[in-house]
Amino acid sequence: MWSDRTSTPARLKVVAALLGVSWLAPFLGGSTEPWAWGVMSVIIGLCFLLLPPRHQLPAFVYLPAALLALWPLTAFLPASWFATPGWRLNLTRDLGLSLPGTITPQPWLTLESWLLLALGLSWLVYATSLLMVSRTRWNLARFYVTGAGLLAGLAILCALAKQPLPFWHAAQHFGFFPNRNQMGDWLALAALLIPALLYEDWGRHRLLTVWWLLVLGVIGAALVMNYSRAGVLIFFAGSTLFLLWISLMRRWTGRLMIGMAIAISMVTLFLLFGGETRDRLQRMAQPSDEPRYSRLEIQKDALALKHSSPWTGVGLGNFNAVFPFARDASRSEARILHPESDWVWLIAEVGWGALVVALIGYAIVMGLHFPVERGTARTLRLAAAIAVLGFAVHGLVDVSAHRLGSFLPVCLFALLLIHPRYLEPASNGLRLGFRWLGLVWCLVGAFFIWSWYSPRLLPASAGVIRAKQTADAALAKGDSVTAMVVLNQALGWSPLDWELYYRRATAQLVTYPTGARLDFLRARTLEPNSSLLPKQEGLLWLNLSPIATLTAWNEALRRDRHNVAELYSELLQQGGRVPLVREGLKNTALNRPDLFLIFVYGLTLEEFREMRLRLLARDPKLATFSAIQQQEFFRFWSEKEGLASFVETAQSMPTWKNAATPYLARRHAEQGDYAQAYTLLHATRPDPVYPQLNTGGSLEALQARALQRPDDFANAYVLTRTYLAASNYTAALETIRRVTPQKGCPAYFFHLQAEVAARLGLWEEAWKSLLQEEARAK
Repeated sequence: MWSDRTSTPARLKVVAALLGVSWLAPFLGGSTEPWAWGVMSVIIGLCFLLLPPRHQLPAFVYLPAALLALWPLTAFLPASWFATPGWRLNLTRDLGLSLPGTITPQPWLTLESWLLLALGLSWLVYATSLLMVSRTRWNLARFYVTGAGLLAGLAILCALAKQPLPFWHAAQHFGFFPNRNQMGDWLALAALLIPALLYEDWGRHRLLTVWWLLVLGVIGAALVMNYSRAGVLIFFAGSTLFLLWISLMRRWTGRLMIGMAIAISMVTLFLLFGGETRDRLQRMAQPSDEPRYSRLEIQKDALALKHSSPWTGVGLGNFNAVFPFARDASRSEARILHPESDWVWLIAEVGWGALVVALIGYAIVMGLHFPVERGTARTLRLAAAIAVLGFAVHGLVDVSAHRLGSFLPVCLFALLLIHPRYLEPASNGLRLGFRWLGLVWCLVGAFFIWSWYSPRLLPASAGVIRAKQTADAALAKGDSVTAMVVLNQALGWSPLDWELYYRRATAQLVTYPTGARLDFLRARTLEPNSSLLPKQEGLLWLNLSPIATLTAWNEALRRDRHNVAELYSELLQQGGRVPLVREGLKNTALNRPDLFLIFVYGLTLEEFREMRLRLLARDPKLATFSAIQQQEFFRFWSEKEGLASFVETAQSMPTWKNAATPYLARRHAEQGDYAQAYTLLHATRPDPVYPQLNTGGSLEALQARALQRPDDFANAYVLTRTYLAASNYTAALETIRRVTPQKGCPAYFFHLQAEVAARLGLWEEAWKSLLQEEARAK
């Protein structure tokens, strides 16, 4: 039988180290910023230095981790050894960008991302190399879940008080992570250990049982408040899988029933009080009319990057910069920071080989769970295995493995699931290697912290952020020289950052407009989807170069797919005071019917006539206009120039017949020819939807009811139909006349009134009834 001969103080130190890293990583805002990377790197380094592992797994287990750590370094190979991607040719040849000779276009950012990857992998290797007997494993799980419950409670209190900690940047104002899916993932995985703890302590430690139910309630409440569907699904699916698995074991029927009762209670509470989280789950299967892109569309486009670099990827840290060139199915104005999948992200940045290595490594770790036998904390190991499985499956639709705050705690679950039989005493070389690696991580962590807080610009993402802040402050003071210096320095580290080019263009607007135009073009190329970028560029050029303004604004109008009318109105308002810009926007409107209708809205009579003549000279049949757009244009025309002007032209244009008929009818009405006006307009009106006819009751009863209650529309409709069936059109019309003045009268009564009045030759009444039907329908 295996045993842990580590002294109790040393064992407590290891447990404290594991818990500290697993709690602190999510607590520090999910460890998504360089200063948090530095803190975690230093802590992990100290663990390696002071507490190197005393045991190790077989060498073949570590091989995938080593290969996965080394594979991304292929991005530093010369780019000339491989085919050049189209996006790289475009940037270097057409835009004159100076990119390094490596496969990765941003080596400094790739190096930073690689350090984070190596940090996470080294912690995974460290955690899985720790031998723990069953009792220690149970206590480790108990402490971790308790801490997770306390952190979840803290998140709830901060959310209720609307006072998050300064380093929490949750988009939905709940939790530590900027993304609610990572917060939900962390909460759900911690909650998955609770069924095992309840199973172990039920009937043995009543206070602990009550405590786990309380912790489960707190974490469950946090899951609901977090509004993450993924977290809820992981918890319920994982708990169900746990209960089903243990149901296959003997003599566990009683505890299984208890577990099922608790699970059913949790589901019931969620359905009753799940709020917006429950509603979001219900909307998953419902179609939506809103224009949007899905995760699958993003991932499809992301996988297209593999064609340019199938085995090396585009380099760690480059997805955000390169992905816009691959967007097709997922095209929208929103900037995509990641492909909504850990696995797809790995393929895009590191290549297919890294995916194969990662899958092999994952399969090996999961295989170390077996055999499932007594005396090995098998229920706890089962719960941990399910949690690791859930984490991997969640990686298909989210990027929790790319966040230290969610990945480092999972390493503790990997430790818990491994059968202790596979661990053997560590060699002196391994222990020495970890000590040296610990020193490296302490230095790396110090660099991360220094790069975040130091006033000097350092070659890292923190340096790029500081360069943007420094440039903004300098530009606000009119100091373009300082702005240019820091931006040029940052572009040496991040040459695909469109924001840097945009700021540098702003700094050169007055002193070097040619360079500004080129940098604006580079910014628009690197961010090819946002309409806000060219819109703001046009505003900057407005008083300096109207032509540059028009170039930028036409690009903004091309990019905006959903609010182009609103954008054009705003541009017209902002640039209309500059004659050349207004003329350019006018020419743009002549080529786009939707914009034309906006442009002519506020024109004077002479200005409208000029635009109308120019439009008809280009498109005499209005072939580019939809039927609705034609009607809107005809309405403007008849209001601005009068019906006579419109009708004179429309009568000679047979292709306008359908859209022009209402206005021709109005012209006949103006001339007193109501019969022709009614005939034309009625021919364009579809029959309304009439209610189902209920013929119950005598004619006398219907008449009496109509006199007593003229607002009884159902009775009036039956009475009207009864008169019409008897060809008593006069009585039918009188009945309708009593109904139509009533509040809330349905529109179909006005249609009936028009048809009955026409049968009686009352053409003016018939015409006006059709107009009333139109007004009531609107």
